[in-house]
Amino acid sequence: MVERVCRALCGFHGNAADTRFEGKAMWESYVEKACQIINGAGIPAFLGVVRAAAGDPAMPENVRASLNGALDAFEGEAP
Repeated sequence: MVERVCRALCGFHGNAADTRFEGKAMWESYVEKACQIINGAGIPAFLGVVRAAAGDPAMPENVRASLNGALDAFEGEAP
């Protein structure tokens, strides 16, 4: 998720994400800002609630499957 936010910030600032800057890809120079945005928006807490619900055996299986599918799509990996 951090890399996606970094790449979006690059685009917002008119920078090509994969351009080399100080020996690294330009997007890597935005990691601190991206983390501040992600944390400031409360995304980690929100994802924690969704993960908990997705793993709760009291939740109907179809709801858990939907939540896990949404997490996979959002994070690009299995929860």
